[in-house]
Parts: sequence; structure tokens; C-alpha cells
Amino acid sequence: MAVFLSMTIFWKLRIVSLKAKESQQGSNKYSKANRTSTGILMSSLLFITVPSVCVGVVELTGFSIFKLIGPFYSACLLVSGCCNGIIFIASNWDNVKPKKQSVTIHKMSTVLSVAQSNDGKWH
Repeated sequence: MAVFLSMTIFWKLRIVSLKAKESQQGSNKYSKANRTSTGILMSSLLFITVPSVCVGVVELTGFSIFKLIGPFYSACLLVSGCCNGIIFIASNWDNVKPKKQSVTIHKMSTVLSVAQSNDGKWH
């Protein structure tokens, strides 16, 4: 079911990107969003859905893969989260990259006024 839903979302993203290219209006914002969405869906399929299906098939045979490998599902979630972060940064690098900041130091001039005294009287 998850693979079917992901495939329909890929198909819809493809249709939206083709319509955006035809109109040439807003194609850049759709291409970034499509790239991010497609990458996150692919990493979710690769690191969450496929291992879960494989474990389900192996569990149906009566062999417990959890006893052999351990809590791999937690590791798959961690890897999927890291990949999603990398995909997001890579597809939105223009907005995420650090800006170069120039440091300017302005000199302030101070003027010291000196009062002159004539016989102890200030003027």
C-alpha cells in the first residue's frame, strides 16, 4: 500500500512539473518542491518501506530476523531522518548556505574640549 501511494504521489508530482514547464510561470518554485518531495519519498521507500517488507516476508517463514539483526527498524529510522535532512539541505542550498558577512569597524572620533582658565575663572 505504501509503495502504491508513493507511486501515485510521484505521478502527481510529474504532472505538476510538466504543467509548470508548459506555463513557464512558477516552474522554479515547483521544481525545488518536487525535487525535495521526490528525494524524501525515495529515501523513505528505501530505508523504511523496503526493509519493513523484507522483514515481514522473512517473519512469515517463521524465522525471526529481529533476533539475528536486532532493532534494525530504529537504525532505519535514524538513517532515513539523516538522509531526509541531507536531501533538504542539498535541494535548498541557495536558501540554507551561510551568508558571507563583512565586518566593518567604524572609527569614532572624539573631540576633547579644553576650557581655558584666566586667574581661576572658567570661560
